[in-house]
Amino acid sequence: MRFLVLFLCTLLWISHSKPVLAQRWQQRELLSYLSSMQAMHPDSVKELDLTRMKLDSFPKILLQYKSVEVIHLDRNNFKEIPPEIEQFPKLLTLSISENQLSASTLKLRKYKKLKTFAADRNPFPAQLKIKAGPKLAKIELSNNRLQKIQVSGKAVVELNLASNKLERIHLKGLFFKPRLEVINLADNQLTQLPEGILGQRALRKLVLASNKMTQIPPAISNFSKLESVIFYKNKITAVPDFVFNLRNLNELDLHYNFLDTLPEGIGRLTQLEELYIAHNALKFLPDSLVFLGQLRLLYAEYNELERLPAHFKKLTELERLGLNNNRFLIFPIEIVHLKNLKELDIADNDIEEFPGGLKELQALRLLFLNDNACKDGMQCMLWLKEVEKRISKEARYQY
Repeated sequence: MRFLVLFLCTLLWISHSKPVLAQRWQQRELLSYLSSMQAMHPDSVKELDLTRMKLDSFPKILLQYKSVEVIHLDRNNFKEIPPEIEQFPKLLTLSISENQLSASTLKLRKYKKLKTFAADRNPFPAQLKIKAGPKLAKIELSNNRLQKIQVSGKAVVELNLASNKLERIHLKGLFFKPRLEVINLADNQLTQLPEGILGQRALRKLVLASNKMTQIPPAISNFSKLESVIFYKNKITAVPDFVFNLRNLNELDLHYNFLDTLPEGIGRLTQLEELYIAHNALKFLPDSLVFLGQLRLLYAEYNELERLPAHFKKLTELERLGLNNNRFLIFPIEIVHLKNLKELDIADNDIEEFPGGLKELQALRLLFLNDNACKDGMQCMLWLKEVEKRISKEARYQY
């Protein structure tokens, strides 16, 4: 009986002391942080990092640092943006991700110099309004389960709205000109482009990865300034011709889709530097690919390729080439002429012999030839040793 009473008293003490212990730990973290700043003149402090300090209110002792430009309040317990933030007149960046913000409207106009605002992973309601300040250019609101968002602000050029449940985007306000340059809509279960961004003719980068699109939206043909478009991991079955009119594209990502052909029109994208077409069902690459004279990265692994286009050796700027897990029976001899090639992965094919010309690729740093059908395994090993002598000692191999 005495033991039971003692046990119950111990449980009661723990339950009552837990908030006190947490508060003491919070104070210890904050005091430790403050002591590290004692030697610094208040005007020299440009950044406050209060991440993971279990704060639910802003420490007023920090208001002495009027020259602060960056404040991190991530992973705390704030239910609203602390009003004390207004007392930092030079603030440029505010990050308050992973807190408990739940307001339906974020009023950011009071922060006159703020350029970057991040509030990822907060329990916002499904519909959110953002009233941006005069200089706020970048807004990050990923992983918030938002369904509808309205943004007003004359300086906003970048929006990260990834990993939400967006159905509607409204860019509002007399001062909001079509000047949005970057928008990330990845992982939103979208089947088409939200109407709210259709008028944004200044877009340079559009990220639509991990959605449910079965076709490339025709509306992207309006974005003539696009430099990067990401359709990674959708359900796209064809690349329409209007895509090849986006002559400023330098990155096109079609990884993990259902493509069985890549049209000859790809050759019109003469500024393209990075092409990602892995994890599709491509049986061949178009001959016009050789017109992509600026191409540096080509990842075409996990397809059904058996050969490369004629004159592939004209891609003289190519630095990284991924061809693993295809159906090559013969090593594409065109590769040995790519003098700027730094990485080559042609593993997991059915190649029986490798050309001696690989030894002359002096820029090569990564080489993967493993899991092929080499006739003489021992001979291949000896040959690789010879390659290793010829190419830089920094190179790495796998066979």
